This record gives sequence, structure tokens and C-alpha cells, in this order.
Amino acid sequence: MMIRSKTVKLNLPFGHFSFEQGYMECRMPNWTGMVCRVQRGALADERVARLETLKRPSVYILIGADAVSLRPRVYVGQSVQPAQRLRDHLAKKDFWDTALVITTNEDPHCALGATELNYLENCFWDLVAAGVNTVDNDQTPRAGSLTLEEIDVLEEFVERARLIVATLGYRIFEPAGVPLVPLYTMVCKFADGRRFEAQLRENEEVPPKQEGRFTVLKGSMIALPLCGQPSLYKRDRALRLQAPVDAQGKLQRDVSFKSASAAARYVVGCPVSGNKYWRMHGKTLGEIRRMRCSSPAV
Repeated sequence: MMIRSKTVKLNLPFGHFSFEQGYMECRMPNWTGMVCRVQRGALADERVARLETLKRPSVYILIGADAVSLRPRVYVGQSVQPAQRLRDHLAKKDFWDTALVITTNEDPHCALGATELNYLENCFWDLVAAGVNTVDNDQTPRAGSLTLEEIDVLEEFVERARLIVATLGYRIFEPAGVPLVPLYTMVCKFADGRRFEAQLRENEEVPPKQEGRFTVLKGSMIALPLCGQPSLYKRDRALRLQAPVDAQGKLQRDVSFKSASAAARYVVGCPVSGNKYWRMHGKTLGEIRRMRCSSPAV
């Protein structure tokens, strides 16, 4: 069977994005839906509150990190006024830092009705409850009653939304049988203003401060140039010369380190704090470590 490529279109309405206050919209060609990623801090921006996309009937998913397991902690809900509902959750739920709002495009004929919202809320709840997540919902949403034709349409809607969520890097729909390895991301800028992204895997089976505890993954972008930087440590210069990196700075194999800061230093090219630069689910590695230390043992 031939594999067909998929296209996901990303829109930054305000021209930029940050992990603290960012907002973005994701669409696919020939799809009536869209997924909006809303960072918790973005809700303080009046421009976000005025967006028409956040005034349409929607299903939304709140995402944070469970302090003990580091697995995603999620809550699934629905609203006809998602912007207001998300602001309500600022006071009621403190675990989340990102909301994914799943809604429809500008065509009023495509707007989700109450029955469709119930079905979609139930579908997404089933997916996250069967996955690797800690689910924050107290009750299971009811699916309601639809015809087979309506269900077929909504299942296609769900599949498109799942693809976009996965493309954004959220693993909330991973089946429970898949081992979840802590995976951190760093997003920085090259000197010429271009953005680059690197990914870091933490192997908790390796003792702290031992080689292999942290691994910068193949495909990560490494700040160029690869050598000649006086701030680089001797080992980093040797690793940069040994590890295959293409002309754009893309790492061609995994590279292991004893600490997150050593991995960050290798990526950026100068001494930086791994606790500050590596992030997961919108929180820094340092914040996640403090959360785990302050959480009671289970």
C-alpha cells in the first residue's frame, strides 16, 4: 500500500510563539477542523481573548506533567465558549500549562452541535484514558446517540486531530503498553535568527552523573559552527568532530552525556543550565525536578 504524505499548516497569528505565552493554529487541507494550541500564560493577552477561533463550540484538552510519574496529566472537556472556559480553569486547575482546543473553521455550517461535541469529548476521553496519561476527569463523558453516517464523519475528524496533536509533539494518545521515556526539548535561535530544536532522552535506569543518563537524539539541530569556538569544552569539540552533522547542523546519530547541562552545552556551544533550557510539557527540567521532590511518595 502506497504511503501518502500529509500536510499540516501552522499559523502564528501574532507572528511569534513562546512556551509561556504562545498561541498557534494548526489545520490540514480539505479538513473542516483545526487545533489551537494555547499556552496558559496566553490567556492574559486580550488579543487571544478576542480571537473568533476561541469562541466556537470546541472540545479542549488540558495538558500538564504528573509530578511523580512525569507522564502527561490531562483533562478533557467541551465548551461553546472555550476562551472563557479556559480562563475559568486557571483558578480551578493548576496542573496544566497547555490547552489544545479542537474546533472547526470559519464556515458556520461546519460548527459542532451539542450531540457532536458529546461524541468527540467521549472519543478523546477514551483515547487519553487508554493511554499513558494521568486523567484528571472525575466522570466519563457520555457519547450520546448518532447515526452510523454521523459517526463515520466524526471518526475521520478525530483521526485528523490526532495526527496534528502528535505532530505538535504531544504523546497523550500513546497506548498504555508503550514505555514512556522522559523526552525533553530545547528550542533556541541561531545567530542569524533561525530557530533550531534539539531533543533529549533521559534514561532513568542509568544512575545520575553516569554516562548515558542523558542522550541528545539523532535529528536534533546543533548550533553551528562545529569547531573553533573558544567557549567549547575539549570533550565537546571532540564530540562535535566525531558525530556526523550535516551542513544545516542536524545531528546524524545519538550522543550520550552524564548530565542535562553537559547535553545542553553541547547543543548550544557554550555553558548553559540544563535545568533551565530543557523542557517537557511546557515546564523546565528544573521545575519538574522540584515538583517530584515536593510530591509525597506513593
